[in-house]
Amino acid sequence: GYVDWLWDDAGFDLKTVSRAPSFTETGRIKDKGEHLRQMAIYNRAKGKPFTLLYATPTKQKPAIPYEVSDDECAAGMRQVMSAARAIDKLLHANPERRDEVALMYPPRDLDAYYWDDATRAVARKIWSL
Repeated sequence: GYVDWLWDDAGFDLKTVSRAPSFTETGRIKDKGEHLRQMAIYNRAKGKPFTLLYATPTKQKPAIPYEVSDDECAAGMRQVMSAARAIDKLLHANPERRDEVALMYPPRDLDAYYWDDATRAVARKIWSL
């Protein structure tokens, strides 16, 4: 990925998606964790806040701007770093001494629909997320 618009004080990243993201009751995004992780990396690299701009093919709906919070950037960066640590473990692994589960990062986004609360909690514990 790359930053679509970068100014002195902020950045915008355009996401063209087939459907708009879902939001919690408090207005936070809940189903685009991969986008939040990408913005966390941009935020860390550029030292600026980022806004996601979601555009769908539906002409009746305007683009949806979403300001990524500091908390979301922090959580996203923890997930990125956890993946990096897992890759590091895999690259330095001695299979006889390492727990195989700890070597692998979850194959998909924990925000995806196929993770329920119970399995998500176990995955977070296993991978220290």
